[in-house]
This record gives sequence, structure tokens and C-alpha cells, in this order.
Amino acid sequence: MLALLFAALVAAVASLADAKGRLDPTPLFKEDHPNVTYLTDHNYNQLIRDAPLDGKPWLIDFYHPYCPHCKQFVTEIAAHYKPLNIINVGAMSCMDWEQCAVYKIKGFPTLGLWNFDNNMNFENKRAVGEHSRDEVFGLVAQLFREQVFNATGSWPVEATTSSPPGTTTLRPLWEESTLPSNATTRVLDAASAFVFGMRESVFTGRSTLEDFELDALKEWLRVVSLTFPGEAYRHLLANLYKQVAPVAVLTQAKWRVIFHGWQNHTAMMHKEYTKSIYDPEEWELLPTLFEGYGTTYYACELYTCGQWTMFHLMTMMVGPGASDELAMSVVTAIRRFVKNL
Repeated sequence: MLALLFAALVAAVASLADAKGRLDPTPLFKEDHPNVTYLTDHNYNQLIRDAPLDGKPWLIDFYHPYCPHCKQFVTEIAAHYKPLNIINVGAMSCMDWEQCAVYKIKGFPTLGLWNFDNNMNFENKRAVGEHSRDEVFGLVAQLFREQVFNATGSWPVEATTSSPPGTTTLRPLWEESTLPSNATTRVLDAASAFVFGMRESVFTGRSTLEDFELDALKEWLRVVSLTFPGEAYRHLLANLYKQVAPVAVLTQAKWRVIFHGWQNHTAMMHKEYTKSIYDPEEWELLPTLFEGYGTTYYACELYTCGQWTMFHLMTMMVGPGASDELAMSVVTAIRRFVKNL
């Protein structure tokens, strides 16, 4: 029965954030980029929200540095519009700046089109997911046409453009490499995905968790602490759950203190917990398993594959007290994690 329930999660997991395995955390677009404006919390309002009403509109790429496809089309699009001088192109790293949470950016890349109305500044359109160059050109052209209509009451002659993009373009679920997989690599990849999800996904598009989101996080940590492979690792994860369980309101700042503090003590505590394990396996002796940023993978290429590996390991019910109730809790916790976090 558990296998059938777990298989039903495939559709839900497909909506996870796109692959996030890029190892370099520096911004994709530097401050001195010739065509793309480097946006931060400090200049966003001045340049965009409070810009003069007669200024040029903006095409903004909200991205995450670990998203490998976030840079693919923006550089070329910015180079196209630069000589035309009709639109500004900017980019903001959502790993570094809080404006992404203010505007509830929850997927990467997200394109925001601002200030196409001469009467007020606001976000006219948002497109989430990866789109082709021609799709973006078509979307911008349509907004310019609407701008002309709003000003004159007449539609301009329509140029030949591609249709505007849809709301989302999903990436493939799997990003496996051709490297061999074994118990150690599976545990390493699952732990990397856990760490990345906790560091980068929990507060994507928000600065404080709603009650139902906090409940989903607590249940996720509880179930992971019961089902992750390895007794020592379960003890470590239980420590994290115990810190979060009594929290009534969880902000991003508080979460960073809790999670980073937990990470800093995992190696030391792992040494203590493994003392009582008789003849441990190789994969149980990884004291730094939960350290770092969660961006290094071994049998997987990127985050989504690692997360799926973790889901699979959880369903194997390796923890103590495996029961039908816990089996159902695993499925429920995964669903809530995918939906809310």
C-alpha cells in the first residue's frame, strides 16, 4: 500500500522548484554588467517602484544563483533591447535580497514586468519558469501595445511576434548523472537536498511562515527525524525538530539562527552518537553530512534528484517504530512539504 501511496506523489513532486545544483553562490549578473542592472534592496524602490512615471518600463529577472538555467535567456534579451533604448533590464538574486520575499517570488526564474502604465508604477505582468527569447519578446511587445491602447484608445498595428509565455515551464524531474550509486552516495545526496531545502526553500517568497506552513515544517522535521537512514543521523535531526517544535512564530531571521546553529554542532554531536553504534557502515560515518550549503551531489546532478532520493529513503522506513501510522505520516509529510515549503 505504501508503494502505491508514494507513487501518487510523482505529480506533486514535479512541481518542486527547478534544479538548484550550481555550486557558485555569487550573483549571475555583476554590478558592472553592461546591459543588466544589478538590483538590490537598496536601489529597487528608487529605480522601479518610485521611478518617474515618464521613465522606461522594466523587465526584471528574479533568480537564484543555484538555478542553472536562470541566466540562459536574460543576457541575450538585455543585449537585444540595449540599442533600442525602450526598456530597462534588471536582475535580482533572491538568495541575497529580501525584496524577493516582499514580492512573493516563489519560483526561478521569475520575470517581472513593471511600469508599462504611464499613470502609476506597478507590476503589470509576471511570468514564472523558463521561457524562450521569442516568448519574452512577445510578452514585452504585448504590454507595449496595451500601453498605447490605454493612452490613445486605439490598438497599434500588431507586429509579428510569438505568443506570450504561459505561467510555468516545468523542468525534468530527474537530473541523475552517470556516476555509480550506492548506499553512501544516496545518503550524501539525500542529506544535501535536505540541507538545501532547509536553507533556501523554506522562506522562498516569504519572511514569516503562516501557521499552516510552520505546521508543515514541524511535521516534516518530525518525520525525517524518524525515517532518515542511520541512528546517529536521526538523533541529529531530532535535535533540530526539538528546537523548532515549540516555536509559535517563525521568521526567516529566527530560522537562520536555529538552522545554522544546528549545522555548526552536527559534526561534534555525530561523534558522540556513533560511539554506541556497533560495527557501523561506511555511510553512517559521515560527521559533516549536514554541513555546508547542500549544493554538492554524487549520484545525482542537482537538487530535485537529491530530494527525490530522500523521499525514497524515507519510505523504506529505516527508523525505529516503523508502523502503518508512520507510513501514512511519511506520505502526508512529503505532500505538505511539496505543497507548502
